Amino acid sequence: MALDDRSDHSDPPSDAGKPAAGSHSAEPPASAEPTLVLEALRAHWGELSGLDQKLLLMRFFGNMTQDEIGGQLGVPPHQVARLLRRALDTLNERLAEPQPAPAQGPGLPPERPG
Repeated sequence: MALDDRSDHSDPPSDAGKPAAGSHSAEPPASAEPTLVLEALRAHWGELSGLDQKLLLMRFFGNMTQDEIGGQLGVPPHQVARLLRRALDTLNERLAEPQPAPAQGPGLPPERPG
């Protein structure tokens, strides 16, 4: 996958779900439901900085090692690891936030449980 030098990637990748090769120090936790992870990523992608988006694309969807990312960005691999951890922590924080309830239309009764 070729990556351009844009710092703004407004859409999450569509070929997600493939494990990345190389170092595992900043790997996201394994999930029993990859589809849920992808939906959460889509929901919160725009909340990430351009750098965080680029790092995640390079690492997990471009299958680049931290050494390769560092070489392209001009930073040492240990700094790449810290930046990736920060991006993943940001996503985890967003996922932990309670989601707003679906809006009720005017005149509709509230939903009844089960």
